[in-house]
Amino acid sequence: MYIQKIYSTSQFICCSFRFVGKTQYVYIGRGAGKEGLWIDDEKPESFLRKKDKLLEYLRKHLGSTSFNSFVIDEQDRIFSINYNKWGRINRFYFFYNGRNLYFANHFYDVKASQMKLFRSWTNKVELANESNFALFDEVGRKKLDHSELASKDNISIKKMLNEEKKKALKSSVGVKSQKFLSRKRSKILGDLDNINSIEALRDLAQKSENLSQLPLKHTVEKIVLKFKEKDHYKRRDEVYTKIKKLNKAKGILDIRLKDTEALLEKNNKINLINTLKVTSPIWKIKKEKIIEIKSIDKKYKVLTFDSLSMAIGLSAHGNDQMRKEWSKKDDYWFHLDGDKSSHIIIKIKDGILSEKNFIIAGSALIEFGGLNYTEANILYTQVKNLKGVKGVPGKVTYKKEKRISIHIDPSWRDLLF
Repeated sequence: MYIQKIYSTSQFICCSFRFVGKTQYVYIGRGAGKEGLWIDDEKPESFLRKKDKLLEYLRKHLGSTSFNSFVIDEQDRIFSINYNKWGRINRFYFFYNGRNLYFANHFYDVKASQMKLFRSWTNKVELANESNFALFDEVGRKKLDHSELASKDNISIKKMLNEEKKKALKSSVGVKSQKFLSRKRSKILGDLDNINSIEALRDLAQKSENLSQLPLKHTVEKIVLKFKEKDHYKRRDEVYTKIKKLNKAKGILDIRLKDTEALLEKNNKINLINTLKVTSPIWKIKKEKIIEIKSIDKKYKVLTFDSLSMAIGLSAHGNDQMRKEWSKKDDYWFHLDGDKSSHIIIKIKDGILSEKNFIIAGSALIEFGGLNYTEANILYTQVKNLKGVKGVPGKVTYKKEKRISIHIDPSWRDLLF
């Protein structure tokens, strides 16, 4: 049996186990109320999938290995996945202490020809010929009654993934507005369909010889007439007045329909992002300070960190100065879509924009713009697609732009770590 691909959602890790002629998916809870193992026949859908440091680590060590066994600790909520790699048995441990997940990996380092142990809570790799569940004693392992640990409600992984999807859709950008616009379009089309009864009204006015015989409230196809007069000719005038109003309404509805369909098309181009936060394990991280570069003669601010550098224009002239002096053609430029804002340019070491980069850029735009939005529509493109407008400081034309909506994270600076 082989451990093939590894996926992750905000709340679960999913490993695909390949048997002869069959694939099973083992789900591992990330903690925060999702503790344990589940088996299912399906992998998580792409909308739910998330990337983080834990997933990258698991893919590096567990992916494409030969599965040996699962072992459960007799004392606490700990289990290990024993796997074969480089001709050795390696052990990947998961420990749930309360709602927190700790993990450790006892693996063979083929380059050093030695067995090593990594503990998430120390973030260190050490030489270790042997390992067992006792290594978690230092982070709270204790003797528990396993009979009390059994859940009274055996909830399926499918149900929990559906609950996760509902939360993700609720918080994801574009979904609510998309549904609202779809309903609005349907209502407009329904109103236009009603107005199509104008010809029947015209026939009534032209061909009816005695409108006075009709009741005060009369329906013609889908249009309701409420006569105020009893006289035939006065009622005919009322019908023609109704026709004029409906023709005017039709013109307004045609414009509203065109605008709504344009917004729907624009929304379809906005990438749907699952903004549900990933439940992270206890993983000691050494934080470094953000380096802020400011100068009296520079009207922009630069934040520099490990994986990226970000510059924010502090004025119209600062936007131009930042673009001309600091940026390179392959850097990414960000601006609020349809709203005034600073310009932001991001340099990414690996050159690939991630979900986190979008949240950082959008949240910074809102903060430096002094705005109080919880969501933001942003547009972005590479600097090489920008062109300054002569005589208008800070203004640029752009091409090959893309649009996306994000939820604002007031603690966006923490995402830099």
